[in-house]
Amino acid sequence: MSSATLPDKAAGLAAYEELFSASERTGESEGVSDLRRSALDRFLKQGFPTRRDEEWRQTNVAPIAKSQFARGTGGSVTPSAELYDGCDHMVFVDGRLEIGLSAVPEGVDIRPLSEALVEGLPLGDLVPEEGHPFAAMNTALFEDGLYVHVSEKAQMVRPLQVHFESTGQTTQGVSAVSFPRNLIVVERGGEGRVIETYSGAQGRAYMTNAVTEMHLGENATLRHVKVMQEGDASYHMALQSIRLERSANLHSIAVNQGGSLVRNDLRSLLDGEDIDCVLNGLVLGNEQRIVDNHLWMEHAKPNCYSHQLYKGVLADRSRAVFTGRIFVHQEAQKTDAVQTNRNLLLSEAAIANSNPQLEIFADDVKCTHGSTIGQLEDDAHFYLRSRGVDADVAKGLLVYAFASEILQEIDLEPLRDSLERILVHELASGV
Repeated sequence: MSSATLPDKAAGLAAYEELFSASERTGESEGVSDLRRSALDRFLKQGFPTRRDEEWRQTNVAPIAKSQFARGTGGSVTPSAELYDGCDHMVFVDGRLEIGLSAVPEGVDIRPLSEALVEGLPLGDLVPEEGHPFAAMNTALFEDGLYVHVSEKAQMVRPLQVHFESTGQTTQGVSAVSFPRNLIVVERGGEGRVIETYSGAQGRAYMTNAVTEMHLGENATLRHVKVMQEGDASYHMALQSIRLERSANLHSIAVNQGGSLVRNDLRSLLDGEDIDCVLNGLVLGNEQRIVDNHLWMEHAKPNCYSHQLYKGVLADRSRAVFTGRIFVHQEAQKTDAVQTNRNLLLSEAAIANSNPQLEIFADDVKCTHGSTIGQLEDDAHFYLRSRGVDADVAKGLLVYAFASEILQEIDLEPLRDSLERILVHELASGV
């Protein structure tokens, strides 16, 4: 794989085509090659989004558009995030599988996506074609990622943690970039548990551009957690695209603690009756971090339940953006959908922008949305102080109680304990 350099602003978008041409993709099918070429053409046509684009008006990606990037050097490194006990592991460094750090289980088809594509697997078809230029960039330029296929009525014995580590190092002396690509398929009646974790070097500017597709068949179940602990100078651009069939059950949690500029797009299609879909998230912000979560929940069929709860804890000059849309088709009667965004501001300079939205074309539904933005309750703080609790300890207890509601839903104890330690550490340092 060539490590050709990505462009600065003056070089223009044409340099991305040069990187595409320099990439080696031996053995991929003609269909995948055509998909890559089409995606590159879409990206070159759209270019980087600007704040004039409605979906990006609160996320300024100019620092990315102006930067120079090259593929990271990779190699065997010690992951900067924890590999959790009780899990099987796959570790990718700068977008490439590191075999020495990986232990893949038997009994379920789990392997590098590049290997599955060489064997004729068609790439997932859930990534939207328009309005997601970073997803198009990923499709054109990804090297590898995770492929999970849980066959009909099969069950993953242990959770799988797929970890993506960014070294931030390149041979050109510019910022590093990687393009993780994941495809998770759970067939009818199957059960899976997958944890995605992302981390990288502190103090080095790099970009992670990730796409994860999830397809759950009839009566399939997936427990999914995404943990982002990127370096303090990094960019994280991500899309999760989900399709659920009849009676499928998805419970997904996203925890964001890291990165200077983060954008998460999450699109869910409930394409069958009696689906249960829960998407929750927690943002821990400090310094001048910007975290933008965009969620699209599409109810296409009747009798489905969806629940979204995203919380933000923001300190210093950090900013969180939440834009969540529930779209209910006319056919989707008896929909039960809840969307909530709550933000806790720990400083006068922290900002939260919340935009919950409903588009309903059915007349027999129960849909609610709401958001709150505020500071710690004086009464609760006074109550603890009146019982002899130190002021800083009282503040920490209240923030912990606010944030831990999300973490308590994680059923893997080592993962939950690790995230709670991170939360306590962040509170001790002012977040």
